[in-house]
Amino acid sequence: MFYRVFILLVTGLVLFGCDRPKPETPESQLAFLESELKKIKNENTKLKKENKDIQNSLEQLSSQYVNLKIKNKELRAWSGELAKRLGPYIWYYSQYDKPLPHESISNPNPGKMIEKLNALFKISKSPEVILLKIEQNTAHVKVSDQEQLTQRMGSSGAAGYINSVAYSLCSLKEIECVYFDIEQGDHAFPGTYCLWGPSY
Repeated sequence: MFYRVFILLVTGLVLFGCDRPKPETPESQLAFLESELKKIKNENTKLKKENKDIQNSLEQLSSQYVNLKIKNKELRAWSGELAKRLGPYIWYYSQYDKPLPHESISNPNPGKMIEKLNALFKISKSPEVILLKIEQNTAHVKVSDQEQLTQRMGSSGAAGYINSVAYSLCSLKEIECVYFDIEQGDHAFPGTYCLWGPSY
């Protein structure tokens, strides 16, 4: 801010020295400089107010961000608990950000869950999910068409796909998270997704 005021003052003096006729008397020179200084002070006051408004907006946005993070964490904890209490279920796309329970699975195992999911993905022309391994309560998966997931399904489509897989596999007692072994794209990227929030 000081730098801008200094530039304005120097600019005023340069203009006074180059482009504008010099006042003929010391009194008129002083009056001119006082007028320029007043303009600079007014500009400085305006900048201070704008800076204060920006600071207030930043504080409000920061507070809203923290509140949204807390609410999102609570929502994910609630939805994770819901998935575990329902037991083995296939969760699938919905009109909401999160998937909805689609089908209860008897005698469940990871392979059976993948098979059921892929039957639904085939209908919606989504890529198949492929189970690579289960290690330390984390299912490692990849998809048959990474580019379709990361580039052509849109953000909501990719999120719905990933959530469907994560919720379905994490409804099994032995699985807590799902690691997606995929290339990073515009709408999805590799990482470990858990019902209680991503840990990528």
